[in-house]
Order: sequence, then structure tokens, then C-alpha cells
Amino acid sequence: MVQAEYEYNALGQQVVRRLWRSLKQEAVYLEEIADGFQARRVISNWMAFYNTERPHSSLEHRTPKETHWRGRDEKLAARKPNPIHLRSAAELFGKPGPLHRLVSLRNVRKG
Repeated sequence: MVQAEYEYNALGQQVVRRLWRSLKQEAVYLEEIADGFQARRVISNWMAFYNTERPHSSLEHRTPKETHWRGRDEKLAARKPNPIHLRSAAELFGKPGPLHRLVSLRNVRKG
């Protein structure tokens, strides 16, 4: 006999049940679904709405999309830029680029 290893997560289970309840109440029960293709279309459209347009109370009345991009923008803003100098870029790629040549010409003309 093979016994499946399963760790019960009450909070995760609650979130999944709430998602299914919302899906059924806001999309499935409101449509007369005739076949699997229509069910797939209805569910797909609702999932897109749920993630991009529907505000969530647990996300301070923002959409998951807004929350995702807001967090990403804050992380990117907190990162310090890592500039690549022209000489370093030339070493990375094995040849000088057009900007490197332009800077070299300017230095030659000044000197």
C-alpha cells in the first residue's frame, strides 16, 4: 500500500475554497454553460478579471496586478544601479562599441 505524504495547510485550504466560491458565484452560476469550451472561456475571462481589475480587501483594495507591480517597482527603486563603464563593456563584449570609439576620438582631439 502506497501512502501519500500530504501536509495539511489550513490557511492555504481556506484561500483555495474562497477562490472557488468567488469563481462560482461571480461567473459560473451567472452563465448558462453548454459545453467545456464555453466553461473554459468563462473561467479564463473571470480569472483575468480577478487578477487585473477586481480589487481585493486583503490587498488594501488593490488588484493583484497593481500589488505585484507596486512591489516590483519598490524593489527596483531600492536597488543601487550598477553602471557599466565603456571600457568594461568593451572588455565584456571583446570589442569597443560606437560610444567607446566616440569617447576615444574626443580624448585624442583634446590631447
